[in-house]
Amino acid sequence: QGDLAGTNIIGHPGVTTMWLGAIGLWVQQGLAGLGILPAPDLAVPVPTWIMLRLPIAVTAATGIALSYLLLLRLLNDPTALLAALLLASDPMLVAFGRILHVDALLTIFMLLTILLALLAFHYDSTTPASLALPPRRWGYLAAAAVTGGLALLTKSPAVLLFPLVALIGALPLGQAVWQARQAGQPRRTRDSVPYVWAALGKPYLLWLLGVAVVWVLLWPAAWVDLPRAVGRVVNQVRFEGAEPHGWGNFFWGQAVADPGWLFYPVVLLFRLSIWTLPGIALLLVARRQIPPPQWRILLIVASVAAVVLLALTLPPKKFDRYALPAFPPLLILAASGWIGAARWIAQHRPAWFARLHALPAAVRWGLVVGGLGLHTLSYHPYQLAYYNPLFGGGRVAAQIIPIGWGEGLEQAATYLNSLPDGCQSASATWFEPVLRAFTCGPVIRLPEPLALGRVEYAVLYIDQLQRENAPQATALIQQQGSAVYTVTLHGIPYATVYHLPQPVAQNPNAVFGGQLRLQGVELVRSSDALSLTTQWQALAPITQDYSMFVHVLDAQGNRVSQIDVPPAGPAHPTSVWRTGHFQYWRHPLPLPPDLDPGAYWLAIGLYDPATFARLPVAGASPPAPDAPPYDADVLLLRGEE
Repeated sequence: QGDLAGTNIIGHPGVTTMWLGAIGLWVQQGLAGLGILPAPDLAVPVPTWIMLRLPIAVTAATGIALSYLLLLRLLNDPTALLAALLLASDPMLVAFGRILHVDALLTIFMLLTILLALLAFHYDSTTPASLALPPRRWGYLAAAAVTGGLALLTKSPAVLLFPLVALIGALPLGQAVWQARQAGQPRRTRDSVPYVWAALGKPYLLWLLGVAVVWVLLWPAAWVDLPRAVGRVVNQVRFEGAEPHGWGNFFWGQAVADPGWLFYPVVLLFRLSIWTLPGIALLLVARRQIPPPQWRILLIVASVAAVVLLALTLPPKKFDRYALPAFPPLLILAASGWIGAARWIAQHRPAWFARLHALPAAVRWGLVVGGLGLHTLSYHPYQLAYYNPLFGGGRVAAQIIPIGWGEGLEQAATYLNSLPDGCQSASATWFEPVLRAFTCGPVIRLPEPLALGRVEYAVLYIDQLQRENAPQATALIQQQGSAVYTVTLHGIPYATVYHLPQPVAQNPNAVFGGQLRLQGVELVRSSDALSLTTQWQALAPITQDYSMFVHVLDAQGNRVSQIDVPPAGPAHPTSVWRTGHFQYWRHPLPLPPDLDPGAYWLAIGLYDPATFARLPVAGASPPAPDAPPYDADVLLLRGEE
């Protein structure tokens, strides 16, 4: 729309996500002009969602491919290849690399910045550090400035790149100065300001300048109001990031404001892939198989993970996805551990390893790709539901850390849409925008509008239950509603659909034949008729179509009126009732005009119309002492009070 200032939406600032999403829409508009795709329209969301997400996925995949090319310069070929494969198949990275959001982009751009900085400062060199300045790699440094600027345009935690790149530049400098001191070189040579400026200060400041230029050039809001753009990011970090989440959090089985310092270590146990932690452990066991120059790189990689996790631990606002930038460093460490362990085993030459090593390299790597790919694909399309099976998987994780980012709500909506009244009945849920995107019926947000009688269905989601959002509404739904459908993904109960009873005057709760419960009764009398509303619930699958009789009795037990009808009307015979759902119908009954308003009774029963055999009644309160005598297998209710 040409509103440049309007691109300052939130202080993340999410600019790369905004650009990539816009590119997806522009591509869709171009394809729509060729008649290949429909024009962007959220009313027909699937093509538009795909095109919005596609540039994110392409960028994430391209970033992993580029990281492989950079790792080839820094590590040995097998370690670089395995690290790239682990990055490409990690369920958490795959999950967030498929949606229109910021965390995967932040992770990729930070990874590329670190690898480019390592090359810019000659970490790929195998020669000992010396005071002789190596040729400057300005191309790598410029590329690191571009990716660093993109990271900072994506999300504010990218500020951690400032100390990390400084550390990358300072470590070889410190090593060279230390070796010069050990060699007895004059102090003025090894510690001179011009030398430190040329070796670290100048490259670092040029990198900072490049980051700033990219940050300004690619954010339209910065073109027209730079102070406001900077202030928005600063305030995001100071106020929102430094406060607990407004909806609370969850850790170790209870709702909390700040999960504390143990949160991210526990998150890593569950969220890292099954291959990562064993690989890191093997790195310590097979440390002698790692060449010394590679250890310096791995030290920086480990430092990146440590700095990210430490910085995330300090603020009270914590989520598992915030730890994503620490995943690539940990995966690189794991790849080094697996390759080091393979080399250690090769030295001992066990028979099984010799046979495996005799296979062509393409076959061996094909087995690795197949194993990693099948592991990730087994969770498709719900990679977000991956939790490390070594620690109990999703069943255990659901008791310890927050779970659920909307996955599963689309299945709950599909179930609601499949109901005969699904598109006419209102549903209530805490995550209203997500459910609304998939369901055809009206959706309202918990808890404000919830009152029995206003909505017919409610969807409770695992994240809401963990954090105890809308507790009173949740208790009402769980106590009075009937759980009719649960979405379970990889052992985790994500969402439960409840059918809510409507308010009625009387709640007899009588069970007929162990299958059908008369949940409620409502009576409205006019001069010569009675309007009877019944509320039934199927307790088990029903194959028979039953009929209901209602007899109106006077004070002496004489029948003065009756009806025989399907209990939920002719359009809803009992054989199509869904287990747990409530069924309503309003039945008119004619009444003698002289019937005493306070002295009549209703006799309600169910029977098989083919045999006229009545269903036995259980669970109802015994009739009042003044109730007239009547047949067995009948529920007696007093008329008007």
